[in-house]
Amino acid sequence: MALSSGAALQKEEHEQTEQDLDHRGGRSAQTDLEEGGPRHAAHEIGYRDADEEGTYDTQVFYEMAKGMEKVPEGGERCFKCYRLRMEEAAKLAREGNYDYFTTTLSISPLKNAEKINEIGEELAEIYKVPHLPSDFKKKNGYKRSIELSHEFDLYRQNYCGCVFSKREQEEKLKQKLK
Repeated sequence: MALSSGAALQKEEHEQTEQDLDHRGGRSAQTDLEEGGPRHAAHEIGYRDADEEGTYDTQVFYEMAKGMEKVPEGGERCFKCYRLRMEEAAKLAREGNYDYFTTTLSISPLKNAEKINEIGEELAEIYKVPHLPSDFKKKNGYKRSIELSHEFDLYRQNYCGCVFSKREQEEKLKQKLK
């Protein structure tokens, strides 16, 4: 599965990103475009991204997370993961001569927008492409993402997508059911 949390943006398209998007939940970019998935929804609202060309190597992720497997969601492992995914977007933005790069990670109530933006600014210096800072939770962004997910029948999940977060959510559910 190739998921990317980063996006490279053309200048005229960046304004709409503060309101829209979810990841594709394992669907291919082409399937999404043809069958009305998240990528189709993004294109319907005039958003063009570059993450479909990005790479996601699970081995690189596991190497990055080594020793932090039990760190709760929202901790240092997440910060390193933000950097890993956003760096891919920054590289693509530079290679594609995009005006900006950003990420939809800040839509989650569990994600630290301040840290995400800090990492984005560091990567902007390295890759010489401006980072578009964001906190998509603002102005009811999270609520709007849920509305759009229903409208476009988008897949949603209650964890970030990594195996460690999934285990943490499953454990919370078990505790709740006791």
